[in-house]
Amino acid sequence: MYRLKLFVTGLLVVTIAFICCIKAQDVYVVGSDSEFGTLLWKNNESQSIIRDLDSIFCWNTVYISEQAHSVCVFGSDVYIAGYQFKQIKDTLIRGRERREEENLRHIYIAKIWKNGVAQNLTGGAYEAMAHSIFVYGNDVYVAGYEKNAQGKKVAKLWINEKAKDLSDGREDAEAKSVYVVDNNIYVAGYGNGGKIAILWENEVAQNLIEGRFPMGTEARSVYVSGNDVYVAGVTKSEGYRDVAKLWKNGVVQILEGENIDASSVYVSDSDVYVVGVEAAAYRPVAKLWKNGVLQNIDNGTYRGTYARSVFVYGSDVYIAGVANGKTYDTTFALLWKNGILQELSDGNGYGFANCVFVK
Repeated sequence: MYRLKLFVTGLLVVTIAFICCIKAQDVYVVGSDSEFGTLLWKNNESQSIIRDLDSIFCWNTVYISEQAHSVCVFGSDVYIAGYQFKQIKDTLIRGRERREEENLRHIYIAKIWKNGVAQNLTGGAYEAMAHSIFVYGNDVYVAGYEKNAQGKKVAKLWINEKAKDLSDGREDAEAKSVYVVDNNIYVAGYGNGGKIAILWENEVAQNLIEGRFPMGTEARSVYVSGNDVYVAGVTKSEGYRDVAKLWKNGVVQILEGENIDASSVYVSDSDVYVVGVEAAAYRPVAKLWKNGVLQNIDNGTYRGTYARSVFVYGSDVYIAGVANGKTYDTTFALLWKNGILQELSDGNGYGFANCVFVK
C-alpha cells in the first residue's frame, strides 16, 4: 500500500491511501542438480520436478535420471519438456549350463511435465528427447526427436502429445526449438545427418544453409517478432571451429567472436538478443550479443561458463547457463540478471541451468 499526503494548507494535512497493484515478475529456470535431480527454480528457490521417484523404480533398474530442457508458463500452469534416462539390467540365461549373463540397456523417453505431473511422449522402445516446449492457446507444442528402427533420429513435433514426423528418417535430424504465433508453427533444427540447418514452417522445411556442411551445422533457437523470423545456430568450419550465426527471414549474419556457438535468441521491441559461448584460448566464456554487438558476461571466477537461454522482461535481461567448478567433476547452475551473476546450485557435484522463462 502507498500513502499520498496532500499538503492543502500549513495546518491541514489530507492523507489519501490507495492500493497499487504492481505484480512482481516470477523467474522460472529449469535444469538439474546431481544431489536433488531434475529441478525447477522459481525466483531462485529450487523445487524437485520428480514427485514420485520411488514409484518408478523396479527391481532391474540400475540407474534412473531425468533432465529438463525447456520451460514455458501459461496462465498459472508451468510446462516443462525434457527426457527420462533409465539403465536397465537384464539377466540372460545362456547355454546348456544355464549360465547367467547380465546385459545393460539404456532407455531414453521424451516427456513433459505440467505442474509437476509427468506425461510420457514416447514409449521407450527407441531413444527420444524433448528439447523445447511452447504453449499457444489451448495447445501444447513440443520439439524433439525419436530414433527409428534403423537407429536414425527423426525430428518430431508433438501437438497435445500427438507426434508428427518432420524428417523422413533416412538421416539423423532433430527439432531443437518451437515457436507458435497466429497459428503458424515454426521449428528450428537440423537435418541430413547434421549437415543442414533447417527451419520448418507449418511442417514445411526450409534449408537455412546453401549446400551441405560436412563438419556439421544446426539451428538451435527460433523466435518470431511481428513479420520477422529469427533463428540462432552454428556451423563448423573446415578446422572444426564453431561459427555462430543469426538468420533473420533467411538472411544470415555471422556473429562476432572466435570459435563461438549461439544457443538462444530473443527479440524485445527492436532489440535482438543472442546468447552462446566462445571457446577461444581453450576456455569457454559465456557471451551475449545485443543487436550484433558482443558483450562478455563471464566474470572470470570459474574455469569456464556457458550461456544457454535468454529471456527479456521489460528492461531486464535474464540468461540461464552453466559454469565449470574448481574441479572437473563439478559445475554450477547459473542465472544472470542484467549481467549480475547468481549461483542456483552449490557446486557440490553437477548443476545445470538450461532454460529461463519470466512471467
